[in-house]
Amino acid sequence: MTPTLARMVAGQFKTLPQPIRWFSIPNLWRYEKPQRGRLREHFQLNVDIFGVDGIEADFEIVSIAIDIMKKFGADESMFEIRVGNRRLLNDVFGQFGISAEQGVRVLKALDKRSKVSSEDFAQLLKDDAKISDGQIGQVEEFIKNPQPVIESLLKTSKGAQEVDGLLKFAKENRKDKFIKYDPTITRGLDYYTGNVFEQYDLNPKNTRSMYGGGRYDDLVEIFGGQKLSGVGFGMGDVTFLNFLEDWNLLPKFEAEVEYFVTIWPSENAAEAGRFQKIALEVSEKLRAMGKNVEVWLEKDTKIEKQLKFADRKGVQNVILIGEEELKNNTIAVKNMSSGKQSNRPLEEFLAGLK
Repeated sequence: MTPTLARMVAGQFKTLPQPIRWFSIPNLWRYEKPQRGRLREHFQLNVDIFGVDGIEADFEIVSIAIDIMKKFGADESMFEIRVGNRRLLNDVFGQFGISAEQGVRVLKALDKRSKVSSEDFAQLLKDDAKISDGQIGQVEEFIKNPQPVIESLLKTSKGAQEVDGLLKFAKENRKDKFIKYDPTITRGLDYYTGNVFEQYDLNPKNTRSMYGGGRYDDLVEIFGGQKLSGVGFGMGDVTFLNFLEDWNLLPKFEAEVEYFVTIWPSENAAEAGRFQKIALEVSEKLRAMGKNVEVWLEKDTKIEKQLKFADRKGVQNVILIGEEELKNNTIAVKNMSSGKQSNRPLEEFLAGLK
C-alpha cells in the first residue's frame, strides 16, 4: 500500500496542504500459504505523514501505533516496538570495515537473526556475507550491546542521530517503556531510508511481527513528484486479532440500538392494528428524543421470537406494550442483561429520558 500511496501523493501533492496526514483501511490480498497471523486476504490500517523531515514525524507515527494498542487495554508487558535504522547500520558496517556489498548481505542475515541459532547466524555471515571472524564478532557484540557504538557515531552518523532522537523523544513523552532499539530490524530494504520499526507481541504464542513501518524519503520522487519525505505504518487485522484474543482484550461489541419496541401479537385484526399503532408512536417519540430505536414490523409474531431477536442483536432495552399496558397507558421496559422488567406510565418514562 505504501508505494501506491506515494504514487498518489506524487500526482496530487500540489493540491494538498503540507504536511500531509493520511490514513486508509484498504482490503489487501497476497498469494501465499495461509498460516497463523498471515492470510491471503486481510484489511490493513495505514497511517502516513508526508513533508516532515524531522524526527517529530517518526515519533508521531510511533505514538499513534502505541495509542491504538493502549486504547484496546494493552500495556508494556504485552507488546513492544523495536526500532531499526538502515543509515545507522551502514555507518556501523563502515566502522567495522565491511564493504557496501557485504553490508547488503549482512542486512539480510540480520533479518533472519530471530529465526536461526547463534551458530547458524555466524555461519550465514561467514558464507553469504563473506566477512571475517573478527567482523562477525563485532556484529554479534553490536547486536548484544549497541549503545556504545551508537554513541561513538552520534557526531557523524545521521542514522545514529535519528535513532537517538526518536528514543529521546519517547523518553521525554513517557513512551520509552514501549520502544527499544533492535539492530536486527531491517525491514523493507527496497525503499525504507531511515528509522524503521516493527511491533512484537510479547505473548510466546505469537512470534511473528504484528506490523511495521518506517521512513521512506525517496518514494514520492521516484513516482515523478518533487522530493517529499514520508513516514508511516501498516497494521493488519489478522495479527492484531490474534493479539487481542490471546490477551483477552477483544472488545465486546454491543448493538447501537438503544431500544427495541415489540408489537404485541393478537388474533383479532383490529386489536393487532392498535398494538402496532402504539408501538410505532412510541418509537417515533423515542427517535424524536435522539434515541436509536428499532421496532418490530410484523403484527402476528410471538413475543418470545421478538425477544430472541433482540437478544441476538445485543439490544439492552426492550419495550413491551401488551393489553394491560395499553389499558393503563403504561409501557414495560425489560433489561435484557439482568432480566429485570419495570412498568411505568409512558409520559413519565419519556420525561425521565430527558
